[in-house]
Amino acid sequence: LQEQSQLPVIDSAQFFEAVRDLDVQVRASGGQTVLLMTWERPDSVSYGVTTANLAKAYNAVGEELGIKVAPAGLAFARSLQERPDLQLTSQDGHPTVYGTYLAACVLYGTIFEKSPVGNPFANKSIPATTRDFLQQVAADTLGY
Repeated sequence: LQEQSQLPVIDSAQFFEAVRDLDVQVRASGGQTVLLMTWERPDSVSYGVTTANLAKAYNAVGEELGIKVAPAGLAFARSLQERPDLQLTSQDGHPTVYGTYLAACVLYGTIFEKSPVGNPFANKSIPATTRDFLQQVAADTLGY
């Protein structure tokens, strides 16, 4: 599950309530909830929607409910520190092909509990060196 990118910080009560309700439905159907932590958007920082605040909200509800959190937002921040030239989002905050791939690597590592490093799959528009970098960022963020 992924919430609208700003809501976990702007209205955490609504975010927590929605996750609780959806988790009940997921479990009732025999599934397991995984939350995809969103990332900091330049247009949201003035509202307090930062990587740290998003991580705090997602991790808090994940801990409360005992559900996995795929820390894509933390991976985006790590990637931008190491490779600020790599465009992970468009102007409106939606992910580019690189950001989408990074989020997918984080989800893979979270769901399967193994490193995404060495996975040969990538969109053909992603150079192998960039693919390898994004896989390593995801693995490092997840502690692999």
